[in-house]
Amino acid sequence: MGQEQSKQNQVVSSISKQFKIDYEQLTQQLDYLNKKDYKFIGYLGKSTFGLVIQAHSQDNGNVAVKILDKKAENAEEIFKETQAMEKLGNCENIVKIIECFNCIKLNTFFIINELCDYTLKDFVESNQLSLTQICALIEQLLKGQDQMKNFNVIHCDIKPENILYINKNNRFVFSDFGLSHQIKSSKMNSSKSSVGKTLKYLAPELLDNSPKLTYKLDVFSLGVTVAEILRGQKFEGLDQIFAIKQDKIQDFMQISQVNQQFWDQIIKNMVYQSQIMRKDPQELLDILHNNFQFNQSELSKIIIKQNKNFTIVNDELIYLKSFKDLSKYHDKPNISLDSRQNLICSFL
Repeated sequence: MGQEQSKQNQVVSSISKQFKIDYEQLTQQLDYLNKKDYKFIGYLGKSTFGLVIQAHSQDNGNVAVKILDKKAENAEEIFKETQAMEKLGNCENIVKIIECFNCIKLNTFFIINELCDYTLKDFVESNQLSLTQICALIEQLLKGQDQMKNFNVIHCDIKPENILYINKNNRFVFSDFGLSHQIKSSKMNSSKSSVGKTLKYLAPELLDNSPKLTYKLDVFSLGVTVAEILRGQKFEGLDQIFAIKQDKIQDFMQISQVNQQFWDQIIKNMVYQSQIMRKDPQELLDILHNNFQFNQSELSKIIIKQNKNFTIVNDELIYLKSFKDLSKYHDKPNISLDSRQNLICSFL
């Protein structure tokens, strides 16, 4: 037990130094999680809204935990919106929010999510997807959007980094609902500061004086995301970004004859400048099912190319494919303290 605690202290020290987080506070936060039956396993990343770690509980297995300091900007609003999203946990294409904690003593919010394997960004950077694979992908994501619409939820920050993949059941899910809104009618009034900040994925109505926003802004964001996949590269530069907002996205697409029907019937109907012209998720699903042949098993053929994380362990250069590899090396008793810290830093 003492050796295990010492190892955790080393990891916490590395994380706190890297991100300038108070060591004592982070230690107390992890102790609190441990009392809630979420045992710290390792560092996963740092999101817009806080630190993300991997933990294990007897009831829920391996999970992702977002640790959000209440002093962070919009923390209270983000936590309340996330709590409201818990009811979406049974939706197949929305990340499951297992539970949320509000620790008054530590001035901290904890959000427990199911653990996913990759982001859609990993897929885009690793592969040129076939049309059938793109159809299988967008089918899942349109179902997720339809589920959100049925629960009167607008995500407001759809982009490749916020779409995750779970390998064991070949499932894509929308994640990171920190900027989402729950609405009681088909429209909502919203502050422009409470939507995503990645310009190219934002719907045009977020850049003009439109006072009301609808779920169609999420349709637009997904359309741009899928257009990038079909294109095989990201949209970059102000000329391309403004073309996206003005019904001129096709000028930069170079669409093949094979993909033209998919563009005309699916993506084009998602990225119109006018909200009224965009079709809703169920309409798009109907078009997809009636005009394209594909199978979800196509996605299992995709190979994800990992970023190469090299580090030194006892003077040996090793390649880490995943955080599991880090744990495999880190647990060996003969590895020096410096090497253990190198292992952690290779993932920061």
